Amino acid sequence: MQNNNQSNYFHRIDLYRFIFTIFVIILHFEMFYPTTRFSHYAKSLYRSVDFFFLLSGFLLFRSFSTRRSENALDYTFSKIKRFLPLNIVVIIITCVFTTIEPVTSINKALNIFQSFIVNLLCAIPNFLFLQLFIPVYENFLPTQSDWFAPLWYISALLVSGFLWYWILLFLQKKHEEKSNYHAWGLVAAIFIYCYLLQQYGQLNISLAFAPIFNISTGFLRGFAGMGLGIFCANYKFELKTKKILKIAKVILPFFLLGLAFYAKATTIDFIFVFATALVLLFEFSLTEEPKKIIKKICIFLNKSCLPLYFSHAIVIVFEYTALVKHFPSLRENLLIDIIIRIILVFSTAFAVHWLTKPITKLLDKFYSHTTTITS
Repeated sequence: MQNNNQSNYFHRIDLYRFIFTIFVIILHFEMFYPTTRFSHYAKSLYRSVDFFFLLSGFLLFRSFSTRRSENALDYTFSKIKRFLPLNIVVIIITCVFTTIEPVTSINKALNIFQSFIVNLLCAIPNFLFLQLFIPVYENFLPTQSDWFAPLWYISALLVSGFLWYWILLFLQKKHEEKSNYHAWGLVAAIFIYCYLLQQYGQLNISLAFAPIFNISTGFLRGFAGMGLGIFCANYKFELKTKKILKIAKVILPFFLLGLAFYAKATTIDFIFVFATALVLLFEFSLTEEPKKIIKKICIFLNKSCLPLYFSHAIVIVFEYTALVKHFPSLRENLLIDIIIRIILVFSTAFAVHWLTKPITKLLDKFYSHTTTITS
């Protein structure tokens, strides 16, 4: 049954977004600086990315159904407008940190400036969100290959979104409005997931190039997840018993969040994907209106997700690493260690968000003079 409630605000989805964003940050911290035995479980939180891919598929189809964008390029630009200011700030900061050294002479200063320019040039695909397909920075500067690693997801998301929007438009024009063209999302998801299961047996894959396809595994993973989300966005639950509905609202989130920690790098990865599809299907079927205070909190948490995601690698690689080198005893007290991580992550996210404002204004002036049309 198609979901026609396109205008509802789903506050619980924003809570999921925030939680899984925090999960990604925990994952990357634990990869570089494991804390306790919890680290073993935290390393399975790469599944958070699959949640975001499926969620993006849901949102893409809702956008497609309401015709918010005229074509695939217009849809992709609407996403790029949100990501680009943050992306520019993060890349420039990273290039600065990776080249900065004590200046002892004019020649030294010139060498630092030259290295900075080289880094910027190598990061052009990263500025264009194509690093997953054209990894110039990662290949030519191998010692710095991890700096932009978290942003592979954005690259896969934008390219997959562009292709899916174009595919949906093509199928709709060919088979008319009432056809079940969205079913191709399920077909693509099953085909790709079967391939990834056979090749890798898990979904903790991103930057490698897949055999046969000769394309990044991260893109295949994203394309499949969005396809499954597109398919599921056409349906909804109708639970008429209020007691069951209340129980489901509590049990399903705990089930999904608990599953995110279980049995890393196994076929449970694929179980998590379809569990996510089930939970999102349920969440987008809810029509309740939250209280004003809850709505404001959820909106704030949602707005904080992108700055947190884009900036957390800077915190881990540069800020926290430098702090640990100067104060190695810091990691001996777990509580203080965690508090410092939280302060660094949120303060840096705020600073990066603040730095994007002038860039956003400049880009808005540019956007006001551009448009995308289908010839």
